[in-house]
Amino acid sequence: MPVVSRRSCGLRIWPQQPAQRSDRGLFRRPGDAVTPIASKSARAASLDVAESVRAVLDGVRAAGRTALTAPEAKVLCDAYGIPLPKEGLATSADQAARLANSIGYPVAMKIVSAEILRKSDAGCVVLGVKSDSEARAAFERIVGNAYRHAGEAIIAGVQIQQMLPSGAVDARISAESDPSFGKLVAFGLGGALGDVLGDRTFHLAPVSHEQALGMVSSIRAQELLDGLRGSPPVNREELADLLVNVSALIGDCPDILRIDLDPVFAAEHFATAVDARIVCDFRPRGERGRRDVAATNSSVDLRVSAGAAKLPAGASGGRGAAFSSRSGAVATSIIGFARSTGMAVSAVVGLDDASEIDEADLLAFFGQEPAASVIAIQCEELLNGRAFVEVASRVSKTKPVLVLKAGRRASDAVADRAETDARDKIYDDLLRAAGVIRSRSLRSMLDCARGLPALPTPKGENVLVISASSGLGALLSDACLDSGLTLMEAPKGLGAELEGLALREDAGESPVEVAEPSPSESYREAVQSALADEAVHALVLGWGQTAASPLAFADQLIELVAGMRAKGVDKPIVAWLAGEAEVEAACEKLYGHGVVARPCTAETPVEVLGAKYQWARGAGLVMA
Repeated sequence: MPVVSRRSCGLRIWPQQPAQRSDRGLFRRPGDAVTPIASKSARAASLDVAESVRAVLDGVRAAGRTALTAPEAKVLCDAYGIPLPKEGLATSADQAARLANSIGYPVAMKIVSAEILRKSDAGCVVLGVKSDSEARAAFERIVGNAYRHAGEAIIAGVQIQQMLPSGAVDARISAESDPSFGKLVAFGLGGALGDVLGDRTFHLAPVSHEQALGMVSSIRAQELLDGLRGSPPVNREELADLLVNVSALIGDCPDILRIDLDPVFAAEHFATAVDARIVCDFRPRGERGRRDVAATNSSVDLRVSAGAAKLPAGASGGRGAAFSSRSGAVATSIIGFARSTGMAVSAVVGLDDASEIDEADLLAFFGQEPAASVIAIQCEELLNGRAFVEVASRVSKTKPVLVLKAGRRASDAVADRAETDARDKIYDDLLRAAGVIRSRSLRSMLDCARGLPALPTPKGENVLVISASSGLGALLSDACLDSGLTLMEAPKGLGAELEGLALREDAGESPVEVAEPSPSESYREAVQSALADEAVHALVLGWGQTAASPLAFADQLIELVAGMRAKGVDKPIVAWLAGEAEVEAACEKLYGHGVVARPCTAETPVEVLGAKYQWARGAGLVMA
C-alpha cells in the first residue's frame, strides 16, 4: 500500500492520549471488555503504513463495527497524508481542560463513539471553547447529551481539536464505493450551502493530480475559490493533493465503503480536513453486475430475427447507428423511428437482466464494427459502470457514443430526491469524462443518432447563425447557447461582401439577418460567403417561407453545398425551416444531402450540432 506524498500545510498533529476509564465508569458499560482505541493505534504506529491501516480495519471488524471512531480515522488519514488539526482525546473534564490548554484556545470538542456518527445532531459538538472552565463544562455537556441520545453507546472519550483560522472556504471531499462504478471520489462545497446547491463533481478513483485540479475547477462556485471581496484565493494545489490522497486510500482498501472529509477548510496557505468519517463494509463481494446465467430457466442460448425493411423514398444510405436497449418497447420505437425517417441502422440489440453480456460488452463490439458510425445505448442503470466508462473512453475517440439513462427521479420524497439527484450527477460527470454524449430524452437520442453521421466534423469553434427573420434568429441563437456552441460575430469580409444586399442595420453580429425584399438571392449569397470564409466553422440556418417555396430553397442550398464540397469545403450545416407547406419534404431532402434540417423547431437541429461538437471536443478533433 503506497504512501501518497503531499505538500506540508504546516499543521502539527497532537499526539493521542491514552483512553482511560473514569472513576464513574462513563466510557464503558458494566461487563464490557474494551481495548482502548488509542493504545491499539499506538501499537500499529510501530508497523509500516500498510500494517497500521490493516490493524485498524481488522480491529473494527473484530469489534463487529462498520464505522471508525475519530482516533481510528486519524490513523488512516496520517498514513495517507490527509491533514487534520492537532488534537487529543480526553476521558475526564480535567483532562479536557489540560489538553485544550496545551493545544491552544479556542478549541472544538466532539464526542468519540462509534455509535454516534452524527455528532452535531446529538448535541455532542461544542465549538469555540476559550478557557479551562469552558472546556470542563463542555465535556460534561457532551457526555450527558451522548447518553441522552444513545443510552447504550460505548464512549471512548471527547476529542479536543484545534480550531482553524476564520475566513477559510468550507468545502467537502468524499469517496465512496458505488454499486455500478466502483470507487469514486467527489469534491464540492460543504455546509448548508453545499447541501442546498448540490454543487459537487465526481471522478473514478484513483485520480491523478491533474485530474484532481480539474475537479476543483469544475464546480459552479468558482468565485468562492477565487476569493470574494478582496479575500485571497484558496490553495487549489492543496485541495488537489487531498483529493489524490483520499482516492488512494479508498482505492487501496477494498473494505472501506465511504470516506467523508466534512468540512474541509481551504485558505490561501492550507487545506485541511476538520473531521473525517470512515465507514466500512466487511461483507464478501461477488462479481459486480453479473447474473448467473446458468440459473435461468430458459434453454434458449441465442435468438436472431432478421427481415427486409422497405424504407421510404429518399431514405439515407451508408452507415447508420447501432442501438441497444433494456426495454422491448423502446427497441420497437427505435425501429419505428428508423422506418419513418429512413435512418440507416446497423443493429438494435435488446438486453435483459439475465443477459450474460452487458452494455460495456456491446460498446466494445460496436466500437470495432465498421457498419456502426454512432452508438446509442438506453438503460436504467449500467450494471458494470466502471467497465463501460473505461471502454467508452477508448471508443468515443473514434465514434460518438450516446447514452439515455431513464429513471433520474425515483421518488418525490425529499431524502430520495436528494439521493437520486446525486446519483444522476455521478452519471453526468463520469460519462462526460469518458467522452459520452448524454441524451435527456428518447427523441433527442434518436435525432442525434440520425444526424451525427450526416454532419462533417467541424474544424473550429466559430458558429455563425444566418436567419431570414429576427424571430428565427433569436430562437436559434438561444438554442446555440443552450447547446454549448460558440456564437461568432459575422466576419468583416462577409459584411462587406453583402453590403449591397438587404441586411439588418446591425448585421455585424450574429445572427446575420437577411431581410426583404429579395430574401432568396440575399440568403444564398450570405450562405455562400459564410461557407467560403475560413473563419466560419459551422452554420446554423433559419429560413421562413416567403416568396420561394421550401423545396426550391432546399434545391438551391443542396446545389450550393455540393459546389463548395467539390472545392474541398465541407462544413456542418443545420437548418430550421419554418412554414406551412412542403417544409417536411424539404427537410428530408436536405437530410439526404448532409444538411440536418427540421421543421417547426429551432432546438432539435442545433442540439444535433451541439452533440457533434461535444464529441469532437472530447476526441480532440476541434481546434480552439
